[in-house]
Amino acid sequence: MMRTVSRVILLGLAAASILLAGCGGGEKSDRVEKKIRRDVAEKMKKAEQQAGELDAYTAHELARPEANKWDRAARLYKIDGSKNLQPDGTAMMWTAYYAVREDPENTPSRDAGKKLVVLMMQGKLIKAESKETREDIAYTPDCYLYLPEGWMNSDQAYGKCFAALKEKHGEKTDTAGKFRIDCVARQYRQGREWIRKPVWELSCSIGGSPAYAQIHAVTGEVLEVK
Repeated sequence: MMRTVSRVILLGLAAASILLAGCGGGEKSDRVEKKIRRDVAEKMKKAEQQAGELDAYTAHELARPEANKWDRAARLYKIDGSKNLQPDGTAMMWTAYYAVREDPENTPSRDAGKKLVVLMMQGKLIKAESKETREDIAYTPDCYLYLPEGWMNSDQAYGKCFAALKEKHGEKTDTAGKFRIDCVARQYRQGREWIRKPVWELSCSIGGSPAYAQIHAVTGEVLEVK
């Protein structure tokens, strides 16, 4: 509710400000309008944080300093959002996973390299736990690949995944529940080989059965829908 009210207020201010900026016309008016849009976007982002709902990029920004403190070589390999997940890709709870590799090729795997798990709830950092013993590492999600540069934010990912789900399941998708979204590398069979790709997956329950859509986290290509 707070998030919705904040959006309405800020959008109203934006519309009024842009209207005023447009009265003068010309290049100066365009510059003013662009500045107003930037300012409003920043205020909306802050309002969402205060309401406790973050997108994946903002959650990563919140978690990254903890990863840097833990080990400057740490890199993100998974991030997931749940609890009140919204169509704009924001959620109440995010978990970010970082890994540090020890092998020369720096290729992540389950049993080598320490990990850090950072939990965020309602826009706040809750805890950061290192996983450095073999047993602890084994209980964390597999790290096949680090997330590459240019992985898309959760708003785009949600939209593309939801569209793929709706194409397969039709109107039932509109009443789906238990939504969760995560970005991580997954393995796919290609001939006789397994290949790994960075993937956004939106999972949910449709008609009481589990369903999901997976897209490439950079290109947006639909990879698998169930």
